Amino acid sequence: MFLGDDHFVQQVQQKIKALPEDLNIPKTQRRPPALPLKKAAQAHANRNEAIVAIYATGEYSYSQIAAFFDVHFTTVGKVVRGAKTGSRK
Repeated sequence: MFLGDDHFVQQVQQKIKALPEDLNIPKTQRRPPALPLKKAAQAHANRNEAIVAIYATGEYSYSQIAAFFDVHFTTVGKVVRGAKTGSRK
């Protein structure tokens, strides 16, 4: 938010467009918010794909994902690690 007259705000906005991404802003604040769990799960063909995609957002913990899918959190960990190594279980 910038305070000032319209001319000042336009000048500041033009300067900001020319700057690279601010390194002082954490990545978590720069990324868009993750989809709600229900929508994210519906976007994938099967449970394991959904688990991997949801965990990859960085917004949800193993415990949160496990509670949503009604599985133990270690199951979520196995699915995520399995996806990283390429194994299919």
